[in-house]
Amino acid sequence: MSYLVLYRKYRPQTFQNVVGQKIIIQTLKNAIRYQKINHCYLFSGNKGTGKTTLAKIFSKAINCLNPQAGDVCNQCQICKQNLQASVDIIEIDGASYNGVDEIRELQDKAQYKAHTGKYKVYIIDEVHVLTVNAFNALLKILEDPPKHVVFLLITTEIYKIPETILSRSQSFSFENLNLENIIFQLKNIATLENIFISDDAIKTIASYSDGSMRNALSLLDQISSYQNSLITAEDVAEIKGLVSGSFLKKMLHSLIIKNHLKALELLHQAFEVGKNLDLLVLDLIVAFKNYLLEQMKSLKTKSTSKNKDSKQINASNEQSFHLDFVLKTLIKLQQDLKKSDQKHVLIEIAFLQICSFSSHNHNLNLIPQFNHPKPFQHPDKPHKDNIENNSLIDVSLDKTLNLNTTKISQIELFPISTKSLSKTVKKKLSNDKKNPYFSISSLKDLAMIAFDILSHQDETKRNIIANAWQKLKSNYQSSSNKTAAELLYKGQITALSQNKEMILVYRDNIACQQMLKNNIKESILKILNGKSELIKDYVCFLDKDWQTLITFFKDNDLPSLESFLKICNWNLEFYQTQTSTNNHPLIVQLAYDFFDKNIVEIIN
Repeated sequence: MSYLVLYRKYRPQTFQNVVGQKIIIQTLKNAIRYQKINHCYLFSGNKGTGKTTLAKIFSKAINCLNPQAGDVCNQCQICKQNLQASVDIIEIDGASYNGVDEIRELQDKAQYKAHTGKYKVYIIDEVHVLTVNAFNALLKILEDPPKHVVFLLITTEIYKIPETILSRSQSFSFENLNLENIIFQLKNIATLENIFISDDAIKTIASYSDGSMRNALSLLDQISSYQNSLITAEDVAEIKGLVSGSFLKKMLHSLIIKNHLKALELLHQAFEVGKNLDLLVLDLIVAFKNYLLEQMKSLKTKSTSKNKDSKQINASNEQSFHLDFVLKTLIKLQQDLKKSDQKHVLIEIAFLQICSFSSHNHNLNLIPQFNHPKPFQHPDKPHKDNIENNSLIDVSLDKTLNLNTTKISQIELFPISTKSLSKTVKKKLSNDKKNPYFSISSLKDLAMIAFDILSHQDETKRNIIANAWQKLKSNYQSSSNKTAAELLYKGQITALSQNKEMILVYRDNIACQQMLKNNIKESILKILNGKSELIKDYVCFLDKDWQTLITFFKDNDLPSLESFLKICNWNLEFYQTQTSTNNHPLIVQLAYDFFDKNIVEIIN
């Protein structure tokens, strides 16, 4: 007699013996008990979760002559016949039965009644591989099904099933089996098969089964052939190509302390003895995740203490950022390994990236998540608060922080090192007596200004201004700066530097270009500063250009000015500093911009 593998030998024959999927089992049993049999059921989920097993049990149960609370009896004549091949239960492999001709043939045969039972059941496995025409042919049957036919469709990729099929089926999503269920079943089968195995070995098998009972039983079958005596966790690790716990700790430690030489040495050792590199990366992800959780708990405990050492806090933050970067790098690495034959090389590169990490120039977590800039919602009534003066700067820092205003979403600081700005850049950004404002003569000038502001952000001051932004329109409704205030009000403040320089984003092209003119800047700064200086200068960006800049920072681990200029598509002419007609009043300048300068006549 030929040997029968464990997952086939111990395939459950009743609902009662199935492990997991309790809700699905109860629903199917109730449908049988109360005679509410649907014409089509769709089972979806990962491999080894019980889809085909439940389909076979259900196909027997609906024809059982003596069902036990919705479950099969396995004693009646029909149940005994169905234990072997049955003419009333037709199993179809979708991969080899995926043409329209095969489905039409099925449609013709489905018209004939069952030979012995009440229902003729068609189990179509991997139904997602059917062609479009085959699905259309199947749809014809499901639209007007014979009363004696039940379809059981099984798939691991439900997103490939047409909506027209889904809407005509009762769909059940099978979850991965949890460790407890897998361990319980493995222990029972090991006892029945006289397999001597330790509890640690069973837990290891269950943890690497991906929630699939078939995977777990296949691995148990393989290990029982490898080791006839007591099976230990080390035997499982040997078969799966796993590294030991101590080896994993050494590799974890070397990556945390950024010792690339030690990390690469350990990787080479694992590679030389034939360890499974995919599982090595998976184990590292789990280890780093657990370590990061512990570090976050420790950091939270330290942050609640009254006496805080800034150096210690910065070091803790640096380490947390590093571990977060490690997780992201390893997760991306795990995905890349599935598509590459050079796994060893990819892991080496990832280890070097991890060990060369620095939060100042390599921390993706610090890059701000900017939403699409939107104008602030104008209140129907002026906002009432504790601000009595008309200028923003007249409000002290303490008072402003105590306002009951809507909270502004926090913007994290950009990790741009000021060292990346050359001396030429700093000279360009510095004010001079002749022109106290930013001078924009090239895209490089504009990009340098943005880089400098983003590298020295002051989040507190930025939020102060944002909180008081709604006051601008009401405060200057009747003043001489009314037009300038309305222009300012149309923008959104996105960044403010420690050097008192600000970035505004506009959707309105005209308003954005007006704000760049020096004579309008004078009026704007009077509104913002009041009695003391809060803002020295600002630069404005169109929304689409701002998104280009933000996307660049998100897509580049090491954003640099030179790299950005290579892909920058901003319109220089739009942003160049406007100095002509600066001596004209603001209303005259607006008239020149909206109308032809030749037809504008200044009367007084």
